[in-house]
Amino acid sequence: MTKKNNNTAPGKITGDVHTKLIESYDNLKAEISRSYDQAKVYARELNDALKAMKTGDDELKKARSMMERIRQQSLIYAKELQLAHQQIEKSSLNTLEVLAEALDARDHYTSGHSKRVTDFSVHIAEIMKLPHKEVEVIKQAGLLHDIGKIGIRDEILLKPGKLTRDEYELIKQHPLKGYKMLKGLSFLENALDCILYHHEQFDGTGYPEGLKGEDIPIGARIIHVADTVDAMTTERPYRKALTLETAIDELKKFKGVLFDPSVVEAFLIIQKAL
Repeated sequence: MTKKNNNTAPGKITGDVHTKLIESYDNLKAEISRSYDQAKVYARELNDALKAMKTGDDELKKARSMMERIRQQSLIYAKELQLAHQQIEKSSLNTLEVLAEALDARDHYTSGHSKRVTDFSVHIAEIMKLPHKEVEVIKQAGLLHDIGKIGIRDEILLKPGKLTRDEYELIKQHPLKGYKMLKGLSFLENALDCILYHHEQFDGTGYPEGLKGEDIPIGARIIHVADTVDAMTTERPYRKALTLETAIDELKKFKGVLFDPSVVEAFLIIQKAL
């Protein structure tokens, strides 16, 4: 197979990613600022109404009228906040998708990898009946689990042969690089540990910290299985794709060793539909 020539520089991708993040975050800050200013206005009006209620019957009618007006305004404001929140969530998700696409675009071998890992991870989490909020966190982390690889040079990341020890050590830094890259973005706060620990293994032999068993966040344990399956079943520069049956055999073989048994069992349920 002819290797696709991709001259996209890591620095250019990182710059594009940074620009998208800044745009998304600036929109979020502007919306929060507007909401805060409006809340202060309503608070002042409510305070005026409470003062007016103490000044007699005539003023009480005025206060009641004012309170009703504030109530109506509050209902409108609540609806606006709901719509703004939905827009912020949509903008955040769009940013995540841009980041994932920027990463996968570097190499046709990994094209669509982040999306497939995300889909696998979400299905596993749903089979395990995790809370909706946790599933959404896993969705975010799945899209961005390899984002730290943006800073790794193509000659290492796309190397067709075996990596040297030093090259492998550089590859192993990508979870921490991704964690540091995204740290400080509040809408990704809960996904950071899943990104940092998605290469930890159930027996404690993984990286970056050698966490073991349930000390590894459940989202990271799920993404680890999903990532492994997709890596095995897609073609890479150094080997042909394995069959799904072979990948499943590997999961079963290392269940309770490299992989969380409960996560493996959940994947075995969804793989029947693949």
